[in-house]
Amino acid sequence: MAVYDTLWGTDSANNVTPQMLDGHVIEDDGKTWKLTLRPGQKFHDGTPVLARDAVASLRRWWARDPFGQALAAATDDLTATDDRTITLRLKTRFPVLDALARNSGVPCVIMPERLARTDPFTQVTD
Repeated sequence: MAVYDTLWGTDSANNVTPQMLDGHVIEDDGKTWKLTLRPGQKFHDGTPVLARDAVASLRRWWARDPFGQALAAATDDLTATDDRTITLRLKTRFPVLDALARNSGVPCVIMPERLARTDPFTQVTD
């Protein structure tokens, strides 16, 4: 967490708060989540944070984490709708905030797509 950040975090009272997100909208009775990244964010290498980075990072995370694997099983589609919007379509309702904002286990950190596409069980070197 010294280099990468999360979409949501928790404060000292365990309340979920946006970290990298400007906001989100939940539609379709909780089965469609549209996440909007804050504008102007950059990674440690100066490249802009884009929705496709988040999508690749989510996919890397859910290969490694049991809660992530459950989210993957409940997911129908995960896409970068545009540079700032991530759309998560679920097969069934799922505690998305509980999965993505938790600070235990394997955290879902967002990294550049080029790193997130490496083998999920290989440590990134960047």
